[in-house]
Amino acid sequence: MTVVDDIKARVDIVDLIGEYVELRRSGKNYIARCPFHDDRTPSFVVFPETQTWRCFGCGKGGDVFTFLQERENLDFREALQVLARRAGVVLHQGHAADPHAPLRELLEEASLFFRHHLTTEQGRVAYAYLRDRGLNDATIEAFGLGYAPAGYENLLRHFLAQGRSVDDLVAAGLVSRNDDTGRVYDRFRHRVMFPIRDERGRMAGFGARTLEPDGVPKYLNSPQGPLFDKSRLLYGLDKAKSAIRRRDLAVVVEGYMDVIALHQAGHDYAVAPMGTALTEHHLRLLKRYSKRIVLALDPDAAGRRAMLRSLEVAERATDGQEPVLDMRGFVRYEQRLDVQLRVVTLPEGVDPDELVRRDPTQWEQRLAQARPLLLFVMDWRAAELDPHDPRERARFAQEMADLLRLVANPVEREAYIRHLADLLGTSYASVAALVTQRRPARGRPRSKTDPGAAPPTPRAPRREQVLLGLLLTDANVQARVDRCLRAVGLPPVGVDDFRHGPHRALWQVWQRALEQFEVSEDEYLARHLDPSLAAVWQACQAAVAELRTHAPARRAREALLLVLHLRREAYKQELDQRIALMRLAPPSEQAAHLEAIQRAQVVLKNIDVAEQHAKCTTEEVL
Repeated sequence: MTVVDDIKARVDIVDLIGEYVELRRSGKNYIARCPFHDDRTPSFVVFPETQTWRCFGCGKGGDVFTFLQERENLDFREALQVLARRAGVVLHQGHAADPHAPLRELLEEASLFFRHHLTTEQGRVAYAYLRDRGLNDATIEAFGLGYAPAGYENLLRHFLAQGRSVDDLVAAGLVSRNDDTGRVYDRFRHRVMFPIRDERGRMAGFGARTLEPDGVPKYLNSPQGPLFDKSRLLYGLDKAKSAIRRRDLAVVVEGYMDVIALHQAGHDYAVAPMGTALTEHHLRLLKRYSKRIVLALDPDAAGRRAMLRSLEVAERATDGQEPVLDMRGFVRYEQRLDVQLRVVTLPEGVDPDELVRRDPTQWEQRLAQARPLLLFVMDWRAAELDPHDPRERARFAQEMADLLRLVANPVEREAYIRHLADLLGTSYASVAALVTQRRPARGRPRSKTDPGAAPPTPRAPRREQVLLGLLLTDANVQARVDRCLRAVGLPPVGVDDFRHGPHRALWQVWQRALEQFEVSEDEYLARHLDPSLAAVWQACQAAVAELRTHAPARRAREALLLVLHLRREAYKQELDQRIALMRLAPPSEQAAHLEAIQRAQVVLKNIDVAEQHAKCTTEEVL
């Protein structure tokens, strides 16, 4: 029996799926509304005898692995790990075992060490702090909060006595080593300890708050490493993900205590970054469970700027003046990832945990008042304007117009234009003209062909090469292309769009890179591409070297036209083959060939529609 068969034998499909949807017995089977599409009448069926499931509405189906992959947006490796833990099956090397399992085990033991010390005489000050913040014993236990005792060798001596090595403790981020003297000492001392887990509940590290009145730093995290990566961890997501999915809403707050207090008050859909800005990976994690994300901002300007500096949007200095935010990147993430970002502000000087303790109903009222990101940004920046300075007004109008060009939906964009016109006290037509106005191209002119350059590859592989280069060097391009394809009923870009074997292999590795969250996509490619595929990737990058200076919308249009051209060629070839086969087939088989021919003709028509739309539409709205 394989490890997959062993897991299937131990995990009952009815129990697993019943945790996600409400199943109702129907004869030998169970039925429910499908969790993968808008299902008004139950068309989702679970078959206990075969341990399979199928939706007769959307056509999806499979076993426990495929259900978990679809529902949690996991690849097979991740689903295997989750189900193995559930089934109590040990994964050995080659079965996607966690390479960091020994470090995670050590962190779990450290968590128990800190939890124990919270109950000691020395830990009373930490326990009193948590109770003063309004946390009850059940919440303290649920979140595994603890105390790191004062002193430099408490944890070190404890684990050395158990036979642990200093190198393991350093690798886990539990102790630090002085590079000059070689001295090893506890990293966390006289601090409240917050265990940090990834979205699957696995230990990744610790956050620690000082109990010294003048302690510096106030919060200290585990060092950056293979397990603790602040750009990829969200505090509380392991506990919040079910509630986020159930309510179809995720709320991002500032700190650990905010998350814990909200969960204790029943608002268990809150998460927080690790004292850093939100990143694209954070949003991708949240998008697994909901596309509706609310950012809870402090009311002061510093708090707003701190939160809006998220999504890896760098600040840029202007003539030595105060740095300003490049909001284009912020809005690009919202459009590219197809998430709905909204913003809610809190009362002056009040944290979320204070708010829910003072008036639990006010938190929900605040959430109901959350505003779309762009409206918040426009109002916020407009409030900082000097209404009597024409140049400042013009600069503000141009800045907002640049943002509105990134909004793909024309109805949504029109509403924003009207709001901006109201803020400026000018006509809708004036603002609309500014939004549709093309900015001067800043890219350098296309260079002439180098006579000494290598001869071009054949046309079809060359087109695929350029397409891969455009898609894999900017995920924004892929998102725009997929959105345009779906708008005319065509599937998003996939492996079947590439016919050249190495290009198909490269695309599949790239998809796996996007689905994992352990390392960056570039680092994943560097680790998993063999030399031959690495050469293919380098060739794809070289093929689009000159196109990188073009605006993202222009690159997206070029990629879309390439996808449509390649699909047209493929479907024309299929159409010719089907017609030839139908002429040779006996009458009993001709109906099947005719149906396939008609399907191909519909797809070709949709391709023509998409191509005409791409050629006639301005780049900004792609």
